[in-house]
Amino acid sequence: MSPVSRGDVECQRTAQERNVIRQPWPLRQVRLVMVGFGNWYVTYVAFRNPKSFVPFVRNGRRLRTARRVRVAREVAVSSTPA
Repeated sequence: MSPVSRGDVECQRTAQERNVIRQPWPLRQVRLVMVGFGNWYVTYVAFRNPKSFVPFVRNGRRLRTARRVRVAREVAVSSTPA
């Protein structure tokens, strides 16, 4: 047997990858991927919008109160909450 070079292995791998990519996806799998992307986007937008709105709701008030800092220290078992 002759030794197999690294280039030959990479060529075989990329050929296998091309064959996998060229295979048609079943409608069920495409639908699952699209639902996943849709859910990710809805979650992203739902988090981004309130996060950008917080400074307007605060009206200059501090978000960290002494009680919240104490609870964060107890929960995280640290001296400086994030």
